[in-house]
Amino acid sequence: MAHLLPLHTTRSGRTWCVVLIALAAALASAVLFWLAFPGQERWYFAYIYLVPMLVVVVFADTLVTCLMFVLAAAVSGGMCCLWLLTIPTGSAAMRGLSCAALWHGLFALLPALAIHRAYHRLHVPMTVAAPLAIAASEYCEVIMPTVAPWVPLGLSSYRCTTMIQVADLAGVYGVSFVIAMVNGLLVDVALLAYERTSEGRRLRYVGVGAGILILLCVALYGRSRLAAGEQRAVTGPIVAAVKARYGSFWSEHVSTIGEALSARAEVVLLPEGASDVPLNSEFRDSASALARISAARGTLLQALSAASGSVIVTGASSQEKDKRYNSAFIYLPRQTVPLRYDKVRLVPFGEYIPLVDYGGVVISRLFGLSTRRCNQVVPGKSEGCPYAVELGSGRTFAVAVPICFEDCWPGRIRQLVFDRSKQRKADVVLSLTSDGSLKAQSEWLQHLAHSVLRAVEQRVAFARANTSLAAIISPEGIILSQSAADLTSRDIVMARVPLEPRYTFYGRTGDWFSITCMLLSGVLMLWPIRDA
Repeated sequence: MAHLLPLHTTRSGRTWCVVLIALAAALASAVLFWLAFPGQERWYFAYIYLVPMLVVVVFADTLVTCLMFVLAAAVSGGMCCLWLLTIPTGSAAMRGLSCAALWHGLFALLPALAIHRAYHRLHVPMTVAAPLAIAASEYCEVIMPTVAPWVPLGLSSYRCTTMIQVADLAGVYGVSFVIAMVNGLLVDVALLAYERTSEGRRLRYVGVGAGILILLCVALYGRSRLAAGEQRAVTGPIVAAVKARYGSFWSEHVSTIGEALSARAEVVLLPEGASDVPLNSEFRDSASALARISAARGTLLQALSAASGSVIVTGASSQEKDKRYNSAFIYLPRQTVPLRYDKVRLVPFGEYIPLVDYGGVVISRLFGLSTRRCNQVVPGKSEGCPYAVELGSGRTFAVAVPICFEDCWPGRIRQLVFDRSKQRKADVVLSLTSDGSLKAQSEWLQHLAHSVLRAVEQRVAFARANTSLAAIISPEGIILSQSAADLTSRDIVMARVPLEPRYTFYGRTGDWFSITCMLLSGVLMLWPIRDA
């Protein structure tokens, strides 16, 4: 398409025209991605957001393509994560946002190189090259030690329940693949008018036909999975997920538990950190001045559970000598000692300083954070997951209890839902979160979208207690009940959650699809160049 530029321009003039057009395309792509992402809720823009960048691939050289892909990814990632500026760390929040945007932008080098080479050297249709490269780059970002894989493309369609059902086969990467494929299909259709060789037209027709067939299969599969969910006969417990007021006192939580139990809730879920006092037995038996308060709270929760026959789950810290954990405590009617889960996947610079003994001090000063070891959270272990719980009525089921951003990692939820032998599956995921500290509705919706995709990937009901936005989600990713999104109100969302006893292909096999996309993208980049 470079031949469409005015012929009377000089070589340098044509180069600058290409750069300016590419720059405009990169910014347009970034804005479209931001509009499609949760928080703006215009999901349909995701199906065209990549078109401007694929046009850049057609008429620009490799260097310009790489730079523009990085720019588009960095700008879109930064716009989607503007909520980082609500963190009360002053200018450090802006530095953190800049680093997060740049980090996300660097992963765009893979799709830029793979798509450019596939189109210009191997004549691969955009319908094939674009989704392979996008899914591969998202997986690369997941396996790297980032804060969280926060902006996968598939997250934009969390409200499109038909399209996201494919996630139980390939994870969120499969949804991203389909969306990127539609973008490539649109570009291939447009390029048919400019294709001059019969072989090139044949390849584009094949790509377009395959893309339409895959899109039709995804839609039919989604409809069938939703229909199967409507016919499900197995029902689970009545779950009450608490939407607490940000900064609530313990007395408010106790009052909320009483209201939920009065409404015949069988499982009551409180947010992360609902108790500001550690509740573990080691702390209760210590010489701390708060030990008596901890013991009183634990005794109260156990008494409420025993009297009602319901399960009560609350978030609190655990203190063991010089170690501190971010924990969830599960109080059961027929047990005197609560079950305890310690968060494993911690948030860098939020709960601990990475490499504190090897340069972490320098990095932490860049972000204005304290490096005192006593303030750092220690990662726990996954022993006992999923947990078998028994109601007062004698009914048993299994639960997994991720904390905060743990539900943003597909692999982490897969570890929690299944035991090590892959023979036991959690019936319900009880997620404890406190997003109220991030005072931005866009972050609350983005975090909710992650939970929706995790529910579909594992076909398991999700309940989210929060200080900003609580919700209960079906195994099909349908939001059954949702609270208001604010920091000042107190609410309880309740629903009888459906149970899905069957295992998903993604839950059994893991990231097979994204790894395959990554390998094929590597083949596109390393395959010998065909003769013209």
